[in-house]
Amino acid sequence: MQVIELLYFAVLFVVFLLAYGVAAQSLLYPHSQENWWIILYRIFYHPYLIVFQEFPLDELHGIVMFLNCLTLLLVLLSLCLS
Repeated sequence: MQVIELLYFAVLFVVFLLAYGVAAQSLLYPHSQENWWIILYRIFYHPYLIVFQEFPLDELHGIVMFLNCLTLLLVLLSLCLS
């Protein structure tokens, strides 16, 4: 009985992982011309890392730099206005 419940969970986990991976792949890399194994890597491995909160920092580096610049700009703006 417990094995069947675990199997149900594993199937649901793979379905949601696949759905998130395909959506993320299509939104982040809309016109990628890469090999099929790189696309499969991005569909399965990156969502798997995100589930366990191991974010791929090489892809997030640009976003973090933008947020740091935006924060610095807001701090300078608040200092100038006060």
